[in-house]
Amino acid sequence: MILYTLIANADAFMVALAIIRGVTMTMPKPSVVITNRPYPETIAHLEPHCRVVANTGVDPWPHDELTDHLRSATAMMAFMPDSVDGPLLDQCPDLKFISCALKGYDNFDLDACSSR
Repeated sequence: MILYTLIANADAFMVALAIIRGVTMTMPKPSVVITNRPYPETIAHLEPHCRVVANTGVDPWPHDELTDHLRSATAMMAFMPDSVDGPLLDQCPDLKFISCALKGYDNFDLDACSSR
């Protein structure tokens, strides 16, 4: 099952990563995809704990590029322009956690997220 949460800061995200990391202590650092340009402090906060793949551009990644980044990701930090649905999740077998910094979740298929 994918953990789904709305968060206001990177600290809550770090707690979730610690939970995931505790389950996978013998594995390499989890990969985290940040879909929107993060503050450098956010990346610095996450890097000791995970491999960070961040969109450093102004525009959202095209769907195919986002999917490529998520294929081996453990976690996703999503933003307003992102959509998560069953077909996307089918291509991301390692995705365990989606954190959303947004004002709603109508662009996220919660049934698809919770069924995994």
